[in-house]
Amino acid sequence: MSTAHFRSRPNYRQPASGLELVPERLVPGRRSAIAGGSMRESESWKTLERTFVRRSILPLASKQLWRIDQGIVRTLAHSGTDEMAMVLGFWGEGSVVGLPLAGDVALQVECLTKVKASLVTTEIFTDPQVLLSHLQQQSRLMAILRRGRMGDRLLEFLTWFAQEFGYSTPQGWSVPSLLTHQELAETLNCSRVTVTRLLNTAVKEGKVLRSRGELIIPAEA
Repeated sequence: MSTAHFRSRPNYRQPASGLELVPERLVPGRRSAIAGGSMRESESWKTLERTFVRRSILPLASKQLWRIDQGIVRTLAHSGTDEMAMVLGFWGEGSVVGLPLAGDVALQVECLTKVKASLVTTEIFTDPQVLLSHLQQQSRLMAILRRGRMGDRLLEFLTWFAQEFGYSTPQGWSVPSLLTHQELAETLNCSRVTVTRLLNTAVKEGKVLRSRGELIIPAEA
């Protein structure tokens, strides 16, 4: 799949880079809570929610998962000996990410926005909806990357990204301004120059609209 520069992961027992120094909030109605870097069930069935700033990296542990309560993250897998990584997916509110879902890859979870996330035990891993959502997104992104023409690949990805994380307007779907041209290139396995050129061409042809600094995918696209 596509590659990106891999940021070094912080030790999960230490505060993650970018972690806001805000009071930790216990959220009622959820099953588990963190204590000393590990999970334990609390008598009040609460879980610890943390807030991370944009571009920070979520700390990971082998038997813990993060549930995204607010914001958007992307997952990457370290390619091995160098500092390049593969872009695996993009996840928003309600999604679950973490090492137990990554197999043997060296996973990294990067915040594309300010993110609120809760640590949960691996019990949620048995939920078929969690597995299904990962399989569905993996299949969708692989189908996009199989498109022969890079222009079609870019438009299809932008349409999917807008429908997943953007919003509908009278003109079409608004694409969230979360990814740089370089990050689009990393996702689509091409160069930043190619992304910029193809976007400019798509705008000239009316396949993508620009409105107040945002990209819009027309309804008929």
